[in-house]
Amino acid sequence: RFENVFYRHGVIDDFSQYPTVIPHNETVVIKSKERNWSVLGVSGYVVYDMSGTKVGIAFSCPPLIASSGSKLNVATGGGSSVWDDMVVGEDEFAIKIQVGHNKPLNVECLIARGWASNASTVRFYAD
Repeated sequence: RFENVFYRHGVIDDFSQYPTVIPHNETVVIKSKERNWSVLGVSGYVVYDMSGTKVGIAFSCPPLIASSGSKLNVATGGGSSVWDDMVVGEDEFAIKIQVGHNKPLNVECLIARGWASNASTVRFYAD
């Protein structure tokens, strides 16, 4: 269940929204964009409640001309803690988190870099 979203830079795209609930086996695409053609790119985090556990997804996609790469993190707790521990330099990584009453949840993260844009993909699945 959607809890909250924070953007340090950028905004959600006019035609996107964070769904209240993401149904099992559904793919959801959420697009963000620079605010007022800013050169700062897009960064922030979103928090969802999964089986009573807050799970945060933090993202940072600087403009393509920036020397720093895109960053991504997924962790329980949400909020600024997930933001502070973002991974940079890895194009893909996998982690396991615990939600609810010790239910393991696998998380695959992918940072795709293209000539026109950066995109991050996060996939959750049970064992």
